[in-house]
Amino acid sequence: MRAEPGGRERRRAGIFLDLAWIAGFAVVAVWVFHRLGAFDLWQTITLPDGTSERLVKTFGAVDHPFHAGRAELLRRSLADGEILRWVAAHQGGYPVEFYPLGAAAFEVLIWASTLGLLPVMAAHKVAVIVIFLLPVAGYFLLARADRIPLGVGLLALAFHLSARGWWWSGGYYELVDWGLVSSSLAMATLLLFVPVSFLALRQQSIRWAAVAAVVAAFAVYTNARSFLPLAAVAVGMISSLTWESDRRIVWRPSAVRAIGIIGVAALLAAPLLIAIARFNDLYYFVIYERYDSFREYWHASITAVSGPVFALAIVGFVAVWLLPNLVAGRFVALTLIAHVLMTVLLSGLTIGPHIEQLEAIRLMPFQRALTIYLAALGIYAVLATVARFAGRRKLEIVNIGLAGAILATFFVYIWWEGSPIPESDRAMYPVLTTGESFFLEQEEAIELADRSAEPGTAILVLGSMLSWHDQFWSMQWSDRPFFFNDWLWYWQQDLYGDYDPTREHVYPDPATTLDPEFLSVQGIGAVVVSSQFAGAASISSELEQIAQGVDYSVYLVRNPTAIVTAEGATTTEIDVQNQQIRATVSEPSANIQVRRNWFPRWSATIDGQPAMVLKDEHGFMTVLSSSPGTEIALVYRVDAWDWLGRMFLLMGIGIAAAFLLQPRRFEKHLGLRGPSRQGMIETASES
Repeated sequence: MRAEPGGRERRRAGIFLDLAWIAGFAVVAVWVFHRLGAFDLWQTITLPDGTSERLVKTFGAVDHPFHAGRAELLRRSLADGEILRWVAAHQGGYPVEFYPLGAAAFEVLIWASTLGLLPVMAAHKVAVIVIFLLPVAGYFLLARADRIPLGVGLLALAFHLSARGWWWSGGYYELVDWGLVSSSLAMATLLLFVPVSFLALRQQSIRWAAVAAVVAAFAVYTNARSFLPLAAVAVGMISSLTWESDRRIVWRPSAVRAIGIIGVAALLAAPLLIAIARFNDLYYFVIYERYDSFREYWHASITAVSGPVFALAIVGFVAVWLLPNLVAGRFVALTLIAHVLMTVLLSGLTIGPHIEQLEAIRLMPFQRALTIYLAALGIYAVLATVARFAGRRKLEIVNIGLAGAILATFFVYIWWEGSPIPESDRAMYPVLTTGESFFLEQEEAIELADRSAEPGTAILVLGSMLSWHDQFWSMQWSDRPFFFNDWLWYWQQDLYGDYDPTREHVYPDPATTLDPEFLSVQGIGAVVVSSQFAGAASISSELEQIAQGVDYSVYLVRNPTAIVTAEGATTTEIDVQNQQIRATVSEPSANIQVRRNWFPRWSATIDGQPAMVLKDEHGFMTVLSSSPGTEIALVYRVDAWDWLGRMFLLMGIGIAAAFLLQPRRFEKHLGLRGPSRQGMIETASES
């Protein structure tokens, strides 16, 4: 066949434009990295004696210490040749399934990409910035699926970077300012799943189906709430296939591929899914925020993206039904409809199903991502309509217009100080960072407490200097068990202390943790306090001060209780690790107290003989045996259900790899059509 006249030139022009938009993204990415401090990871401070110290300068407010700490714990576990299954350092410990490690694994991957030259605290900052830019992958693929300029995707990214959102909206406020890393990474992953699943079914590609399954599984490992947005995508896809139905859509192969995506994703996520199904009744979460009215939900939807972007999204929502080539755009609109209906149904605003411990507001990040893309399509639709009357200059008008819209977005939201856009809607403002002198003092205090406290005891950290949760940086500097007065997140209601577990995850009066009974129940050997609580610590007869600084002081508990104690005996050796606890006692005992959180996976032996592990009144463990002994061992075991989950995971990896490497063979074996250019609605490339 002869090539269409001018076809080669149009293809070359298309490739050139794609490369130009990718180069544009590279410029934006470098600017974002620079503005957010990716090239400014260290702060040198001068000490009173004239010497200087170099400190990591990373994002430091609210949840950032928690996520950086989890990444460091995962890194240490992998360095020891273990899979992190129980997080022992945090408030008595918890199973990783209750707070999956997808985000921590992503941060460790970023750390590894630096060849270990950066500490995890610094790698955390880089990881956050990468996550902030990550939605561009989904936006670019959506634009490519409709064969419209990649500039539409870059414009959507510009909206995402510029509109601040609220602390649970998925934008700058949530990720960079407050550090809710898991939620934002899950949002970016779910957004990527939208075009990948679209390509799998519209192009009838088993290879894209395998990619979609991997992306879906990672979203679940990052945030368990991802089940709900994934369901909205499924509803959107079914609606899209029905709406666009014509000869090029064959339902049987589409259904087989959809089932394949679900099946392989379920296999890949099986270790997590099985554990959540088994232990869901043991997990508890305080619900802090909810929608109290439809008006509040409407206002939150606008706040998530800002008023101008929301208005453009309405234009884009209408445009996708008027422009026949925007098949992927209609899929986004249908998915958004499904997601909004699901949010309303689950928010308590209507009579509907109830998911225990679900904060419906936490579904907003994915809604924001879809709304932003529709806003970019709104600009594209206006430009395409204008260009329709421009004859041969149609392509130039659309692309130049998109470039102008991107620059205008950055100008009015970020660069123009007198912009009419309210400050509350504008992102990329400076945020709190570490690198201050009190972080060096905190690090030295934690290290001193670690060296000085009795072996086999925990460290209690009270107070913060920069933000709410500075205590969690402690996990960067010691592998001891830690307790905190403000522990950010907790998963059961039995923890000892003066607080109401049905309403809060914090001790309202941190000084109550200095009570002798509290220190004994929790097995505290040392206390590190910020200056705001130094007065309460200094008057405690249970504490002996060993260091006093301007911002942090260190105290030892005078008569500490070890984490492991035995009735009628003295503990002589204790080794507390993530997945095992070992102790030796002076006299044979059959009643052992272990001040770490109980969980069904813990098993125990005394002198090698099996013993019972019971949950005590504080949520900790009591080990009982009919035969007294001196050697106690607790192991966080891998049981038959865990091995089943791992077997399913290996099966999922094998199937996904086979689909990626040998797609034609499996298409033929399953009786499906292979990837075909006719699988998508063909659109004119000049659109």
